[in-house]
Amino acid sequence: MLDRSAVARASPAENPAQRYSEVPTSITEESVMNRNAFTESLTKEGFPDAVVVTREANAEMAVHEHPFEAKALILEGEMSIRVGDEERAYHVGEVFHLLPNKPHSERYGPNGVTYLVGRKQ
Repeated sequence: MLDRSAVARASPAENPAQRYSEVPTSITEESVMNRNAFTESLTKEGFPDAVVVTREANAEMAVHEHPFEAKALILEGEMSIRVGDEERAYHVGEVFHLLPNKPHSERYGPNGVTYLVGRKQ
């Protein structure tokens, strides 16, 4: 059973006005989104300049946390994020959102992953 307090899904088709900052969860996803729309949403939500991050194929990052909020759009490849006992895969065009100080781990797909991420304190 999916623990909705750790992982949640939001679809703009269900509520196009919903902002990630209004979703009280640690990870959210959005339907396939293009890079321009994503960058615009970051700006509206107060995220400073976004950066592109690339991770190697089949690599993993052990449990860690960040002092900042992160919202990212998958540009190439795929990755999985685990929060507690729940793991969620993200593919091209999907968005993940992590709240600050939330312990999580990451696994990158067979072709690695490239994502565009905004971070805010």
